[in-house]
Amino acid sequence: MAEGEKFNWRLTAVWWMILLVGAMYLMLMTATKKTIVIADSSNGKETAGEQYAVRQELLLESVVNEDGAFWIPLEKNTKAGNVVVENSYQDRELRIFIGGAQEQFYENCVVQGAVETIVKADYEIQRSGVLIRLQMDSVYEFQTSMDGEILKIQSNKPQELYSMVVVIDPAECDKISLTENGTEAEEVTLAVCRLLSEQWDMEGVKLYFTRTAERSASDEERKALSDAVEADVYIRLDVAEAEDSSLYGIRGCYNEEYFIPDFGNVELADILTRNVTVAADNRAVGLAVAEDKENVLYKLEIPAASIELGYLSNEKECLLMGQETYRQKLADGVKAAVKEVYSNYYE
Repeated sequence: MAEGEKFNWRLTAVWWMILLVGAMYLMLMTATKKTIVIADSSNGKETAGEQYAVRQELLLESVVNEDGAFWIPLEKNTKAGNVVVENSYQDRELRIFIGGAQEQFYENCVVQGAVETIVKADYEIQRSGVLIRLQMDSVYEFQTSMDGEILKIQSNKPQELYSMVVVIDPAECDKISLTENGTEAEEVTLAVCRLLSEQWDMEGVKLYFTRTAERSASDEERKALSDAVEADVYIRLDVAEAEDSSLYGIRGCYNEEYFIPDFGNVELADILTRNVTVAADNRAVGLAVAEDKENVLYKLEIPAASIELGYLSNEKECLLMGQETYRQKLADGVKAAVKEVYSNYYE
């Protein structure tokens, strides 16, 4: 082999070695620092493990750090796939389930960092791991990652991350189902919320739901959520009923006592009514002043409106609202309304 060819061969080998070492380094870095996906939850609906034992207190230690984050120790060899993080914002609680974790490890565990926002920390032993609960002083969005044997959690107020924050409030109503097509009985307002939650993909806008399960929420709790997230817009989903069973269609309701220049309650009610009516291919009943002065709409000082999705007292419309395809149209209408509000007033 010629001297020049030997040199080229050695040079190629060196370059391949450098690339191999670099790739291994990146793999190690990726393996030791992984982002953990956080699921939203509300009203105490737990998916991270099953309640099994008595809760034990976790100690908190304030440690100043540049990121403003706090961290939880993990046992050696804990993988990202073993960690499930759930933001139960309605309860202002962050839940962390660590599969395979042992009780002895967390008996002397300390949550360290910027812990000032944590009101209380505890854990409970479950059949397949440990469930840690952090009671927060308000509603936060969390960014969570694993760095070696540390679970690092950074909290931010919603308004720090999003251009527009919207509270969606499904009013309680009778369940509707169509037995002939097997549709599960469900409140139409909750069904629309479910579809919005599953399909929402708009950057810059965050949706919070006052409830996502069949559980009552008081007006005080609904307003408390709106205040905690510093909502820009409040949308209540409702249904109508009337003595005249021939009445049907979409109607927007608003609080006339609180006026907001440029974009307020009336404008929001109009945008909702127009978009939901078009998406559902229904008819608009029009706009109306919310008659119940105890309604949560009268307790808010932000653009707030209620959209009545149809009349339960109308047999045909009631059947429509029991169909998943029609519920999807209603959800599409609410989604279009939120997008119009954002593009016109907040973008």
